[in-house]
Amino acid sequence: ASSGLTLSMAKVKPEDAGSYELTVSNRLGEVATKAKVEVGQKEKKPSFLAQLQPVSVVEGFPAKMEVKVSGHPPPKISWFLDGKPIVPDGQHIKIVDGPDGLQSLVIDKASPQDAGTYSVTVSNPQGEITSQAPLAVTARAKKDVPEEPPNFPKGLRDAIADEDNPLTFSAPFLGNPVPDVAWTKDGVPLEPSSRISMTCDGTKVGLEINPCKAEDAGTYGCRLTNPLGEAKEEAKGTVRKIYQRPLFTQKFNDLQQLPNYDAKLTGRVTGVPKPEVTWYKDDKPISESDKYRLKRDGDTVCLYVQDC
Repeated sequence: ASSGLTLSMAKVKPEDAGSYELTVSNRLGEVATKAKVEVGQKEKKPSFLAQLQPVSVVEGFPAKMEVKVSGHPPPKISWFLDGKPIVPDGQHIKIVDGPDGLQSLVIDKASPQDAGTYSVTVSNPQGEITSQAPLAVTARAKKDVPEEPPNFPKGLRDAIADEDNPLTFSAPFLGNPVPDVAWTKDGVPLEPSSRISMTCDGTKVGLEINPCKAEDAGTYGCRLTNPLGEAKEEAKGTVRKIYQRPLFTQKFNDLQQLPNYDAKLTGRVTGVPKPEVTWYKDDKPISESDKYRLKRDGDTVCLYVQDC
């Protein structure tokens, strides 16, 4: 007589992938079969983790619009200005991808032509969403306001951040026309990059380094210059390095395996910085080979042993 056998798993996870074996036996003998299981990520419609926000910038200064999205397959992000597609040229307009679904539209030196309503369309096969916000570009010279040299009425304050988080400096200023702004670190000029953002909205200057690293600690300077004079302030930037000892949140279990079948050992390990993982057999390190396959997915670590 024949019958069907089923193995069901609810809410599978990536670590459930691997080689599965079925052994059937009775007093007359034993048979075995095996199959490989792959776990794919479930499709998910796009969603906003952070939507576009209104931005105001002084003419000639950088401007940045950014969104943070999620979805699977990873959604496509399209940018528009007043309903017209934006084509980045890599110089005046850049699109910068960040971690965890973050994408930024960076304008090198904003002009009145860059002002308007910016929007993004985020889409994948599961759906489409949009977000929009205005960008205002103001003139350097303030009408009906007396001209004056630059000044930091409250100075520039020290900043502290944990490693891999934003290190941010911000200071209000006075000055008409709006002054040129130059930032330095330990006396060396800073330039905008994928990690370094500089802002000026006409009343406040800002510098953000995201994510910050240990080497970003130091003395930061900001110099304001207009035709009537200049002002300079310095502040200390401190980056705290965070440590967390390695910890097994899921330990390995003893495993019994039939000959000539694949085996899999799975565990979970956490730590900051991300721990290095080395596998051993009889106190000897294991490296990737035809016999052994090593896999790591976030905190999950797996060792596959072929043909035991």
